[in-house]
Amino acid sequence: MKKYLVQIQIGPVQDFIAAARRERDLHSGSAILCKLVKKVLDELGVVSLIFPYPEDVITPPNKVIFTIEVNSPEELVERISEVREKVYSFLDKKVRELLRGVDKIDLDIVLAQIKDAFEFYWVAVEIKENYVSERIRLNYLIKARKFTRDFRQVALEGSKKTNAWGANKPKSSLDGSRESVIPEEEYPKPGEDQDRKKAKELFRKYRIRENERLCGVGLLKRFYRFDNSEAFPSTAHVAALPLIKSAKNSDEARQAVKDFKKKLVELGLDESELRTVAAEHSVLGRMDGYFLFEERMADFFDGEKLEKAKSLVREMMKKVFGEGRAPIPYYSILLADGDSIGKIIDGIKDEDSHREFSKALSEFAESVRKIVNETYEGYLIYAGGDDVLALMPLHTVLECAEELSCEFKKKLEGFGKESISPSISIGIAVCHYLEPLQNSLENARLAEREAKSVSGKDGLAILVDKRSGETRIVKDKTLELCRRLSELIDFDRKGEISHQAAYALLELARVLECSKEDIRLQGLHERKLKSLEVRRILKRKILETGGVGAELEKFRKLFELVKKENGVRQLADELVIARIFTNAKKQAEGEI
Repeated sequence: MKKYLVQIQIGPVQDFIAAARRERDLHSGSAILCKLVKKVLDELGVVSLIFPYPEDVITPPNKVIFTIEVNSPEELVERISEVREKVYSFLDKKVRELLRGVDKIDLDIVLAQIKDAFEFYWVAVEIKENYVSERIRLNYLIKARKFTRDFRQVALEGSKKTNAWGANKPKSSLDGSRESVIPEEEYPKPGEDQDRKKAKELFRKYRIRENERLCGVGLLKRFYRFDNSEAFPSTAHVAALPLIKSAKNSDEARQAVKDFKKKLVELGLDESELRTVAAEHSVLGRMDGYFLFEERMADFFDGEKLEKAKSLVREMMKKVFGEGRAPIPYYSILLADGDSIGKIIDGIKDEDSHREFSKALSEFAESVRKIVNETYEGYLIYAGGDDVLALMPLHTVLECAEELSCEFKKKLEGFGKESISPSISIGIAVCHYLEPLQNSLENARLAEREAKSVSGKDGLAILVDKRSGETRIVKDKTLELCRRLSELIDFDRKGEISHQAAYALLELARVLECSKEDIRLQGLHERKLKSLEVRRILKRKILETGGVGAELEKFRKLFELVKKENGVRQLADELVIARIFTNAKKQAEGEI
């Protein structure tokens, strides 16, 4: 018998999950990949599993590492090939079950597109010397296999080839890489369908709007069925969570929501649209926060009905939340990834230690769901090993990032080597709920890359992309940035710094940037000059708020920040960003 170290990987993870136009698409992409990995684990049978940890595969990552004993390499190839075929057979069966009864689609083309979207690849090395050297060889091989892409020719429809799905049709709205499988005659033509009957029928049959096109992969994501515990709220709902938290818990408020729903149905809204959130709210029930934005009524009505629907929203909002209150249209995407995990694994000397490391990662992934969903009112999309993706409301996202960072270090304490300690870098993108989801996800990935660029990592980067104004990004060590922003939020809430301070500092940053050479020629110490000028600006802005006797010592951390390179600009951006979080916290507590 020969012993082999094997790694199986299913992908592409980021591309598959991120190809999303709605929140449901995100959840579905993650859930489908998890199901496939679990199927791999089920079919492997008796093997010595190393990663993920064998006793906890609730949300498995997209790779599986194990050792197996076989008589020959040929037997190993046959064994893995059987697993691969069973995974694809399972996928085929699931797709047919989920899409049974969907009219006018060619299931063979749908299945060909879905099969083409997934990659199943694996590598193996025989364990001859020691575990460390063979694991390093395995890592090199899997990297080489990843870069060896499979390019299958796509034949046109009507061909006898099994992957014949190419056609001269509109591309999918999710990623633009595959043709739509929904017949064009199902869509309303411009100018027709004034009563929206055809548009409603399109949504009922295919779960799409009239401007959407879906390929087989997109259709699978829309029709994937979740467990009862799963939810897929809209980005509008996540943005509205601070306001929802402050809803009046009274019989009058509950009756107002009940009347609101009834009248919308009377206007022609499908009742199922009002039950899309899994968790039952004490006042709103299962209604998505989407309905708290009166401008979104245009998605369901037009003409006189639209104006009536908007009026109903205003009337309900006044009774449930109070006069003059409206949801903030921004939410956040949190994306996290462990730092230098490969280097930490390089220091692992044997299978048992590697398995213990896998156990620690599994325990972290298990705790993430509770932290995100229960403690901080967010919506976890994926937590596999050291990777986390979640939608978060603005009033809790900073605290969530800080706790995730601490929890990761706690769970992986004791691992690492020399100067490398386990840490996780976190990117947060603050996005408008109407921004295309793919653009918002790209902003989250950019924020994560910025967090990874923090010296020594353990970084946090926050990117704010407002619909008006410039994009702002700040980054630092997670705990330092979170606690500094918390101080700024506290100063803002107490009115201790004028709102104009940020813009005065931004102007100073521009002047310093343009005057660097002049400053050096004059023989002035740039850091000292910056510190003195920042102190002058802050002191003036504190006096403007009425804090005449305020001690400048409490702003010590801010003065320390400006000593760093580009510190003035960072402080100015942090003041602007802190105000966004301040407004969300105020709204969650019922302030206007």
